[in-house]
Amino acid sequence: KMVRGMSGTLSLYVVGGLNDEAMKNTSRPISEALVKHFHDSETHYEVKLFSTLALNTEYHDGDNKPYPIVTDAAFDVQSRTLCRAHYKYRGPALELRSTMRVVLAGEHKNIFQQDKMILEIPRFNFPKEPEDLPKVKETDDWILANYSTSPWCEPSYFCNDMRNYWTFRGTKSSDDVFENTVHILYEMNEEGQWVPFIPPIL
Repeated sequence: KMVRGMSGTLSLYVVGGLNDEAMKNTSRPISEALVKHFHDSETHYEVKLFSTLALNTEYHDGDNKPYPIVTDAAFDVQSRTLCRAHYKYRGPALELRSTMRVVLAGEHKNIFQQDKMILEIPRFNFPKEPEDLPKVKETDDWILANYSTSPWCEPSYFCNDMRNYWTFRGTKSSDDVFENTVHILYEMNEEGQWVPFIPPIL
C-alpha cells in the first residue's frame, strides 16, 4: 500500500509473504524483487513498514510448516493506520482481472481512477484456451500441489477461484468479453458493491 505524504513522497507499507525457504522458497525472490523495484524507481519512497519473510511467519503447535501472520491488510487513509482485513468481496470481474495479470505479466496496469472513483479494465488481447477446461474437474489436492506456492495455508476459496479462472479462460476470448468496446467500467454503489458504470448521455 502506498500513501502520498505531505512532502510529496510516498509512504510505503509492505505486508505479506512468509519464510518458506524450507518449502517452495517463493517468498524471498518476490520480496527481493519488490525491494529492487522500489530501490530502482525514480519515485521517492519512505518505508513505513516492510513485514515479510521471518517477520511475517509463525509456526503452529505440532506443525513445522510456516504460516503467514498477516495475509490480507487494509489501510485507513483518514487515520493512517494499517490493520488486518478479511475481504469477503474482492471486487468485480475477478476472472478477467486474473487473466490480465497473467497475460500482461510484468506490465503494471493501474485500473482504479481515484479522481472519478471508477474501475477501468482496458481492452487487452487474449485467446480462448479450451485446454484449460479439463483442469476444472481436478481435485483440490491436485490444484494445490500444482498451482499453489504454499498449499498448506491457502484460503478456502483458492481452489474454486482457480476453477472459475480456468472456466473463464476456456470459454472466453477478448473478443467475447470486450466486443466493440475499448474498456469495461465499474463504479461503487451506495451499498459498497462494484456495478457496471454507464457513462451519462450528454
